[in-house]
Amino acid sequence: METLDKPVEKTTGLLDTVLGFNYLDFLYFIPLGAAVVILLAVALRRIRYARVKMKLKIHKDRTDIIKSVTQRMIRIRILKKLLNKIAVKVSMYTEYSYEKNLQISAVVIISFAFLSLFIMFVALRGIWTVWYMMLTYAGISAAFAVLVFYSFNMLAKSRFTGKLPETYKLLNSRYISKGNIMKAIEASMDDFDRSVRKEMRKVYDVLRKNDSKEIDEVFRMIEESYKNDYLTLLLNLIKQAYYKGGKEVVKQQFEQATEEVLTEIENHKDLSSAGRPYIIMAILMVLCPFGIELFNKSAIGTKAVEFYTSPVAIEIKLVYFAAVLVFVAYMLVLQRTV
Repeated sequence: METLDKPVEKTTGLLDTVLGFNYLDFLYFIPLGAAVVILLAVALRRIRYARVKMKLKIHKDRTDIIKSVTQRMIRIRILKKLLNKIAVKVSMYTEYSYEKNLQISAVVIISFAFLSLFIMFVALRGIWTVWYMMLTYAGISAAFAVLVFYSFNMLAKSRFTGKLPETYKLLNSRYISKGNIMKAIEASMDDFDRSVRKEMRKVYDVLRKNDSKEIDEVFRMIEESYKNDYLTLLLNLIKQAYYKGGKEVVKQQFEQATEEVLTEIENHKDLSSAGRPYIIMAILMVLCPFGIELFNKSAIGTKAVEFYTSPVAIEIKLVYFAAVLVFVAYMLVLQRTV
C-alpha cells in the first residue's frame, strides 16, 4: 500500500506546486466547466436563432416594401403599362410568378431612375461647358444598353424557337402514352431543353392550381414574351388537352403542328443565323474608338490628348456611335421580320 500511495502523493504534490491548487479542487471545476460549456452552447444557439429570425424579418420587411411600392406604381396607367412590358421580358429569364416579375420590374424602374439622376447631377457636375455632348453620350449609351438587352432577348427567343419541334415531339409521344397532359409534362420535364423547361414548369405549376383566370394570365404572359405562333398553338393544345381531353384529336393536331414547325423553323433558322454575326460585330465595333484613342495617346502623346478633348473629336465619335447604333437597330429589325 505504501508503494501505491507514494506515486499519488508525488502527483498531488506536483499539482500543488505547479498549478497552485489541490487535486480535490477538480471535483468543483469539472461540473463548473460542464455548466459553462452548456451555457455557451445555449447562448450560441440563441444567437444563431436570433440572427436567422432577424434576417427573415428584414427580408419580409423588404418584400413588403417592394410589394407596397409596386401596388402604388400599378395605379398609374403609364407605369402599369411599363411594368407589364418589363415583367414580360423578365419572365423569359426567371421562373417566378407574374406578381414577382412585376416587383422585379418596379425595382428595375426605380434603379434606372436613381442611376439617371446620379449621372445628371453627380457624374456630369463640373463638366457643364460641354453638357449637351455629355447628355448625347448618355442618350447613346442608354440606346446601346437597350439594344444589347433586346439582342439578348432575340437570342433567347431564337434558342427557344429552335427547341419547339423537339418539345412538340416529346409532348405528343408522352401524351399518347400517359393519356393525361399533366402527366405528360411532368414526365418530359427532365428531357426538355433548359429554356423550354423554365416555361413548361410555369405551365405545369399553374395547371396544378386549377384556376382558370390564373391559367389564362400565365399563358398570356408566355405568349407575349415570345410572340411565336407555334408556341401559341402549343399552349392552346395544352389547354385543350387539360380542359377537354380528346386524345385522338389532340394527337392529330400535335402531329400536324410538329411537321409544320420543323419545316418553318429550319427555314427561319437559316435566314436569321446569316444576320447574327453582323449584329455581334457591330456591337463590338463600339469598343474600337476607345482602343484607337488609347493607342494614339500612348504613341503620339500630348497632341493626341489635345485632339481627343477637342469638340471636333467628340462630335466625330458621336457621329460614329450614332451610325453604329442605326446599323444595329436596322439589322435587328430585319432579323425580326424574317
